[in-house]
Amino acid sequence: MARTLHLRFVAWDPHTARFRGVPAGLVVEALDDRTLRRDPVLDAARTDPDGQVHLELDLEADATPDLYLRVRVPEGTPHHVDPDSWRLVRKRPDTVRLPRTWESRDRTAVERPGRSGEWDDWSGVRIGRPDAPVTFELTRPRPRLRPGNLATALIDGPAALSRMEALIRRARHSIHIEMMLWFDDAIGRRLVDRLIEAGARGVTVRVLLDRDTTEGTHTLTALHGTWVKLLRTVEEPERSRLLAENAADVAAERARGDLSTLVRRLRRAAGVELKLSSFPKVFVRTAPEGPLPEAYAALAADRPWLNVARIDHRKLLVVDGETALTGGMNVGTEYLHDTPFEPDHDSREEPFVKWHDVMVELDGPCVRDLQHLFRERWVTEGGPRFGLGPREEGAGLAPGHPTFPLLTERDGGVPVRIVSTTPGARSDLARAFLGLIQRARTELLISTPYFSSADALAAIVATARRGVRVVMVLPDHHNDSVDFLYAARMHYAELLAAGVEVYEYRHRMSHAKVFIADDVTVIGSANLNRTSFENHYEVAAILHDEAFTRDFRTRLFDVDLPRSRRIRTADLDELLDLNAAGRWWCRTVVHRFF
Repeated sequence: MARTLHLRFVAWDPHTARFRGVPAGLVVEALDDRTLRRDPVLDAARTDPDGQVHLELDLEADATPDLYLRVRVPEGTPHHVDPDSWRLVRKRPDTVRLPRTWESRDRTAVERPGRSGEWDDWSGVRIGRPDAPVTFELTRPRPRLRPGNLATALIDGPAALSRMEALIRRARHSIHIEMMLWFDDAIGRRLVDRLIEAGARGVTVRVLLDRDTTEGTHTLTALHGTWVKLLRTVEEPERSRLLAENAADVAAERARGDLSTLVRRLRRAAGVELKLSSFPKVFVRTAPEGPLPEAYAALAADRPWLNVARIDHRKLLVVDGETALTGGMNVGTEYLHDTPFEPDHDSREEPFVKWHDVMVELDGPCVRDLQHLFRERWVTEGGPRFGLGPREEGAGLAPGHPTFPLLTERDGGVPVRIVSTTPGARSDLARAFLGLIQRARTELLISTPYFSSADALAAIVATARRGVRVVMVLPDHHNDSVDFLYAARMHYAELLAAGVEVYEYRHRMSHAKVFIADDVTVIGSANLNRTSFENHYEVAAILHDEAFTRDFRTRLFDVDLPRSRRIRTADLDELLDLNAAGRWWCRTVVHRFF
């Protein structure tokens, strides 16, 4: 059985601050690691000028090779790249160094690839497509598991806000903050005040903000109205009530999404540097099979992009290069607030809506990896480069370096691996997530707001069928994305049939993006959907520690499950109050593109 692997290899070019396909002529080999003898090469080819290569595997239909990849600079050829010609040359001060040999051993495998396939760690199924090759970065090592980190899970807005403000106040040298959404509301203005105060006392403050996405959130709110009018089965008077409520929400979202005042304040502040992420809008014109439902045109009008454009979805704060916060919370009143919410009261009963969400505070060697990710994005957006410090850890690193200080292992610390998605260059996060799900032995607990990935669905179902207890907690009708609310619900039948315990968190939006696989905890910005795995800049911390995981399980899942409704097969008709157009939209568009 012939199978083609569609691959691309890239290198980070610091001169242009972008990823570029490696030069033509590098040798790429696919090797089978099942044998005890020297691993046989199943196929080999050379990269083209864009770093792409296609490998042909002639395998039996039921073969499951433990495949890994090797990339070699040909013998006798220099392994540095000239930044102008982008060709292999001898080492000079301004050249980009490639490794002479790079391997994906123990990280990449192919097992029964499907129609399009997906890569992942250890037991993957990704082979790529001609128009979307699987991409690997050669100039950055795979994420390392770094021991000795202090870690604290921050559950809900009061815990996260108090730590964020405390860290900003105590900053001595640098504050780096990267956010997708930063609203002009009480919390957004308050944190801008804190950053301006820090800049005034001599701290270097760098802010990376996705302005277009913040200012476009009202279009997603407007989309709720289209669902009520055209895609859901809603009768009067509920229909009119929902539409009136939606119109008010759109107006409020448009007002607080206007960042002109906050941007002006940050740009005028001493010691503060601001960069606004900018990405091309992607307009996907689908060509579905069969007739196009009439609702499609109206839905497309409310959503200016059908396939989510490349956005910076990370939520990251790094202070003095020593301590970091990351997770699911943006800057706004629904994420960060001073007083806890009443879990048994509906969010509409409160003065303003409060969401359920999680961040993690990290202090230790893994913070260096988060700082590198911020720097990479900062430079990509045109920000001035800032110091990396000595490259070799332990070789004269200064404890007081303003951005990359010496970070020693903390007593009692836990091992942490930082994984990320960088569109077109890095997909460590998807490989790690799917690998952890597939390797779970006794228990898999997942809390996610946006669930549509076919790969994640297949991995979760397979894990449940192996006898692992699998629990999923998703938002109920309070989900801010109607697309993902119903896209997830359309997966419930398959999940329940496999034995997955499915719950919907009640009374408010649950925005937590976390899961537990045995004694490993994952907390980050990524959802279980295609956009987080491929289209968005994402980051997550993977904590390998039984004690931390046990405590986090007790504080989050043991508290959330009693507050959630367990979904049974008899509930599905009630939950899927969609007409034919709504079902078509979820199945053909959301599951496929989001």
